Amino acid sequence: RADDRNPFTDLAVLVRFAREYDLGLTLDTSHAASFGHDLLDAAAQFGPRLENVHLSDYRPGSALVDNGLLRNHFVQHQVPGTGVLPLVALLERLAAERYAGNISVEVGPVPMRAWWLPRLRRELKGMAAFVRAAGG
Repeated sequence: RADDRNPFTDLAVLVRFAREYDLGLTLDTSHAASFGHDLLDAAAQFGPRLENVHLSDYRPGSALVDNGLLRNHFVQHQVPGTGVLPLVALLERLAAERYAGNISVEVGPVPMRAWWLPRLRRELKGMAAFVRAAGG
């Protein structure tokens, strides 16, 4: 993958860069997972520089869907609670630490079945309830 050559895939490098230039950081849970980062460790490393969380789940798939455009629709940016990420633990930790930054639910249209309005409404209500229940 082209992103493998990006120096910012190394969290320590990213945090040093943010500190040097006094920047805030966004933790994108799905992208962090795609690079093999532990979410709780990433949030801890970001520390007070964490200003935004892009919350979505990650569901690793077969080689057929774990590539290119299909990866984005069927592996990354899944509805919270439908994949393998410890999102509840992350939200609980952020709440315990009195995190005051943004939490943005970032889910693709395919996982939400956005083409069917009743399903989309249910998914949106469910995602809001998921975040509230976890203390976010």
